[in-house]
Amino acid sequence: MPTKKVDLAADILSGLSEAADFFGGDETKARIRKAKGIRFSAAPEVDASDIKKFRSRYGLNQNQLAELLMVGIDTVKKWETGENLPKKSTQRLFQILNESPEILNSLMKKEA
Repeated sequence: MPTKKVDLAADILSGLSEAADFFGGDETKARIRKAKGIRFSAAPEVDASDIKKFRSRYGLNQNQLAELLMVGIDTVKKWETGENLPKKSTQRLFQILNESPEILNSLMKKEA
C-alpha cells in the first residue's frame, strides 16, 4: 500500500495562513466544515442601527457591549457609525441574544 508523504511543516504553515486570512476577515480561503444532515439559516445582517437598538433594548452602554462581546470599545464605535460591520460570527451572536434574552440576562452581573 503506497503511503502519502506528508510535509508537516508546510501543512502547519498553510493552516496558520488560512487562520490568519479568516480572522483578518477573508473567509473565502478558509475550509469550514458543514454539519451533516443539519442546515442553518444565515444570520441576519446587523447594521449600525441594529446595534444601537440592541444596546437600548438591554440598557447597555458601548463599554458594556464591548465587554459582553469581548471586543474593544473602538470596535463598537465603528460598528455604530457604520464604518465597520460585525463579523458573521458576531452577527449570529446578536441573533441568538435577541431571540433568547435569557442568555444575556444570565451573563449580566448587577453591581451592588
